Amino acid sequence: PDDALLQEAMRRAGNVVQPVVGTPNSPNRTRRGEPVEFERFLKPLPGFIGASVALGHANFLPGEDGSVRTAPLVVRSQGEDMPSLALAAAAVYLRRPAAQEISPREGIFPFAGRSIPVDGWQRMVINYLGPPSEPGKPSTLLAVPFVDVLRGKAAADLFFDKLVLVGVMATG
Repeated sequence: PDDALLQEAMRRAGNVVQPVVGTPNSPNRTRRGEPVEFERFLKPLPGFIGASVALGHANFLPGEDGSVRTAPLVVRSQGEDMPSLALAAAAVYLRRPAAQEISPREGIFPFAGRSIPVDGWQRMVINYLGPPSEPGKPSTLLAVPFVDVLRGKAAADLFFDKLVLVGVMATG
């Protein structure tokens, strides 16, 4: 019964973007000019997909030294292209019809009237704005503990006209 309530709330909100994960997290090698390819996507249950306005992948691929410096804007599995969660969320926020409206060309991923520089596998370099966010500490991006939202301790105007990501804080 709780799933139905959450799905209805997601439909009413009309702006929920759900994550998808390409597995295994060691993608297949692809030809230059093609997106990174995974064997399969792990997706939300069908009722949650139907209640969402978009889906986006949440895969990050560390380099040989374990650091994440690039983000694939699109990944592929079994012929299905999936935009990144960030790209899908930005498309919803900007009221774009889709995250990928025009096919990418060598070195450029067109999005919302802009040209995002990418490598041959449609990965963009991440421009970190500052250190990772930690609840209760000053940071580049605001992190609000979910329990504060549930208990009414977080002002509603914190979230007005903002992209809000709900998830687990992970470090490392």
